[in-house]
Amino acid sequence: MNTTMTMKAESTPLLAIDGKCATLTLNRPSRRNSLGDDDLRTLLAHFDTLNAHPDVQVVVLTANTTGHTKPVFCAGYHVGGFESDEHDPNFFEQIPDALERLRPISICAMNGSVYGGATDLMLACDLRLGLFGAELRMPAAALGLHYYPSGLRRYVSRLGLNPPSGAFFDRSKRFLWKRCSRPTCLRLCCQPTTLMQGSMPVCRRAEHGATGHAKHQGFAQRTGRRPLP
Repeated sequence: MNTTMTMKAESTPLLAIDGKCATLTLNRPSRRNSLGDDDLRTLLAHFDTLNAHPDVQVVVLTANTTGHTKPVFCAGYHVGGFESDEHDPNFFEQIPDALERLRPISICAMNGSVYGGATDLMLACDLRLGLFGAELRMPAAALGLHYYPSGLRRYVSRLGLNPPSGAFFDRSKRFLWKRCSRPTCLRLCCQPTTLMQGSMPVCRRAEHGATGHAKHQGFAQRTGRRPLP
């Protein structure tokens, strides 16, 4: 897989397909890659493309952090969307749910810190790679938000019971990735120069004939739900 990409003007998330591997890149660095409704709709469209593309076996989700002193993978939902007359409070949860059901194996290459609802995006992926020194924050209760059931399930299944309790109810609580040692949470903690390389072994296995069968079995075991065909 070609891990180099020349970023153009900021845009909705970018999809690049190279053989059996694909890369999804969040591309709003000036607003810390926060996601507006147009970005969420684009992600859903990209998921449909990937599910319909039989050759793609692995998807790497990452972000453009150009210009960040302290890189941020994603700052969650763009708060400006809350003021829109067309805002649907139940829309955001559709994206991590769809990501979890994605046919190809998904790897979240978190090249920065993760905040708000974006924490559920990374938990919805099958594998997670993070940067040393990056952090996770999700002060849902402090913001007056009721978190949706599927997101709570992902938090507990990946992080255990105690860390999500602090993450949701204490806005000052932050978790450094090096502390997230559970195999179900973080597979590897990397330096910035080696983060994307960490996803290469999975991509190479896919290029040598791996299929999504194991992913489908794992999804069924985790959720009790039938995956996409």
